[in-house]
Amino acid sequence: MGFTLLAAERESLVRRDPRNSERIFPYLGGEEVNASPDQRCRRFVIDFGQLSLSEASSGQTCSRCCGKESSRSGTAPEPPALPLWRFWRRRDELYASIAHLRRCLVTNAQASKHLMFVLVAPGVVFANSLNVFPLDRKTAFALLQSRIHGAWSWRLSSSLGEGIRYNTSDCLRLFRFQKPIARRPA
Repeated sequence: MGFTLLAAERESLVRRDPRNSERIFPYLGGEEVNASPDQRCRRFVIDFGQLSLSEASSGQTCSRCCGKESSRSGTAPEPPALPLWRFWRRRDELYASIAHLRRCLVTNAQASKHLMFVLVAPGVVFANSLNVFPLDRKTAFALLQSRIHGAWSWRLSSSLGEGIRYNTSDCLRLFRFQKPIARRPA
């Protein structure tokens, strides 16, 4: 799983070098969304952001995960053509859009037997198997989790066997969110 760690591995890396805690974050994937009632992150992930190889190598984490350790002569390794110590596509815009929210809405993007939305606190690294929405209101959660949206989604999404693969461009963007009805003065 590359940069993913279990809790014990995370603790070991942080004990070796406390600076590692600045780059290890909770990791939320489809397994936690679908199988865990509280969506508690049981895995962690190393995220170097936009650090260069030399900056990322300053802790012990990079050499362990990238398989790049200094040679016996003491010279630094050549940087690879692709930055293997970084996420391929970080989605910085997504993380910026949810940074100010108390929670955001998440659903599994992979084929799943049940269409299920959950509200999750930001501050985690989301797996590419998830759809993350910068919606923090319970009304959005209730509407998207409703039978109306469920029927809409099953009709417009692709499926695999008995599972639905939620398609944001067809299901969410085309779904009509109604404005709340204003109360008239008596």
